[in-house]
Amino acid sequence: MQQNETTCKTCYWYSVCPERSRRCTRAGNSKTPAAKAAERTSQMEEKKKHIEIRIKMDENEQITPNSKISNANAAEVTNCYLAGAIYIANIIADSSNGVYDAKQALDEMFRRFAVILAHFDEIMEKEED
Repeated sequence: MQQNETTCKTCYWYSVCPERSRRCTRAGNSKTPAAKAAERTSQMEEKKKHIEIRIKMDENEQITPNSKISNANAAEVTNCYLAGAIYIANIIADSSNGVYDAKQALDEMFRRFAVILAHFDEIMEKEED
């Protein structure tokens, strides 16, 4: 910044402020462009949807699912779980050396899911105990 440059006290622009010679039209808007950009970024962050699903298996093969979900509705969470199932089915197919394809892996997953649904009440009672 050169020594002869001064800051407009209304809009914080340097001497190049187009409104410096008369009342600044930015006077009614106290936010600087940087402050406005920061506010827009903050608003976008608040609207972001976050769905994180983690499944841990320890050395005793105990499975512990965990998830962090924010700003997402039930349909979006369900879609993510289904996308995860497809992803896992593809991994199973790729790592099975041609023994299974993704459709077979998905079919087996959904068959097991159907068993869980049929016994859901019993499973939930055991979880509560």
